[in-house]
Amino acid sequence: MKNIILIIVCSFYIFVVTLNLSFLNRIVSTHTTESENDNGVLIETAFNGISNGDSTARQKQETAHNDLNFYGNNRHGPKMKYNATEYQILLDISMNPLTHTNYSTAWLFMNPWAGLCNQYMMFIGAVFVASSKGHKQIIEQSVQWKDTYGHEQYLQHSKLFDIVHWNSFYPQLPRFIRYERDIHLDIKVRDTTVKIDGKRYAKAGFVQSNVTGDAFQLAKNPIPIWKKQKEMFQTYKIFAKTLDSEVHDESTASIENMGIHKTIMQGAFKPHPEIQSMIDGFVAANMKADGGKKGFMVLHARVEPDMQNHPVCKDKKVRNMTDIVGFLYTQYPEPPVLSVVLIFNRDIIEALASDEDAAYISNKELRESFENDSVRQLTIYNLQVINDIIENGLWDGRVQVQKYQVTLPLLPAADFIED
Repeated sequence: MKNIILIIVCSFYIFVVTLNLSFLNRIVSTHTTESENDNGVLIETAFNGISNGDSTARQKQETAHNDLNFYGNNRHGPKMKYNATEYQILLDISMNPLTHTNYSTAWLFMNPWAGLCNQYMMFIGAVFVASSKGHKQIIEQSVQWKDTYGHEQYLQHSKLFDIVHWNSFYPQLPRFIRYERDIHLDIKVRDTTVKIDGKRYAKAGFVQSNVTGDAFQLAKNPIPIWKKQKEMFQTYKIFAKTLDSEVHDESTASIENMGIHKTIMQGAFKPHPEIQSMIDGFVAANMKADGGKKGFMVLHARVEPDMQNHPVCKDKKVRNMTDIVGFLYTQYPEPPVLSVVLIFNRDIIEALASDEDAAYISNKELRESFENDSVRQLTIYNLQVINDIIENGLWDGRVQVQKYQVTLPLLPAADFIED
């Protein structure tokens, strides 16, 4: 979908991880077993023929356990080529639900909104709340991300982020598991699709209560969290104030959230490996352009009309593209790189600059920006500046500018569905 690669590229570090998946050829999926290794990392594997007297089968189980653990704990090895089929098998294993009574499971009752940063804060808040309530598992289909200003659709968490990697951090972080109808009796999930550019794609499932009455009073398997719209956002904001303050909150909840946040920030939260492979390819191609001597710079000026019209911190925003380029020259009198990648949403900018009718735009804030003449005039000017620097470069033409705009839908793991 529009902006998804842009979101990932602009918002996350490039991570390196070893993907040693050769063991998948040894796995036959018929039964499931659960165990924990010495580090407390939950390992699940599917295997065939396990019995008390079957030492060969048990050896297969132990080997598969070790290989899964290898993937989970070796997070800084050499990159290996992404294989969609192998990853899907690994994902299916990783998301097996645990049914022991001490493995409480949560589901998110509400969906996030706004842009990526706000959705990220709500996501972190939800992880905090789930952990504080003792939930060791979260129904993955209930965790969704909105393609705001793109197609305004919700995408399932597993389409954007690496759940296999995240789950390897259990028990520091709650696991994401798939919905199973025979286990999770108090919810139901309806699969949905969306049509983009004439093709139909699977999108986030619609999760709803399966109990009659108040789900927060009656639902037990799984248990709903996120009752009030701003609950998770406020949870994160309170935590953020603790981080910013000189006197840290020494409460147990704060200490636990500090550990959760540290684990997430230090590598648990990674893009889906297919998206990561796109990022790696993009970085490698741009590093290769000058032989890796100077690298390249990415500029996300964020001068799209919706940001110009957004009321938060309006007096602090630099909205003029010429001013932004001027800041670059002030900071770097001489070119620090040989190429700059300029990321922007040309579709939105050109639509406003061309006096296009805004009636079709579903997002209220974006539609209002189209109706603001001062925003329109500045957008027309910014587009002229963008086109000029793409054609003539920066630093008197010594630095090439590449435009990077995303217009193709992106849903990993072959989710195109024939009509």
